Amino acid sequence: MIQHYVVVLAPQGGGGWCAHFPDIPGCRAMGDGIEQAIENSSREAMLRIERTHELPVPRSQSEIRADDVWARQRGIDWSEAVFAQAPLGVQG
Repeated sequence: MIQHYVVVLAPQGGGGWCAHFPDIPGCRAMGDGIEQAIENSSREAMLRIERTHELPVPRSQSEIRADDVWARQRGIDWSEAVFAQAPLGVQG
């Protein structure tokens, strides 16, 4: 089953981007550009999903945006963040 998950991308002070999957706890990765950050974090997300054999229920962008605690804990400034969608899934 494939689900589409929101990816929150935060620019890094020294350059590059950090991509977070808010619905997959602890899943984030860096990249020099947005695409690389998404690719790197998608690999990490798939490893976590394969270990647990569970596909979390994806939240909407507005639900994630409303989660100020999550953003504050990660130092994400919503005025600079970029949102993307990434397909993740497990083989049935």
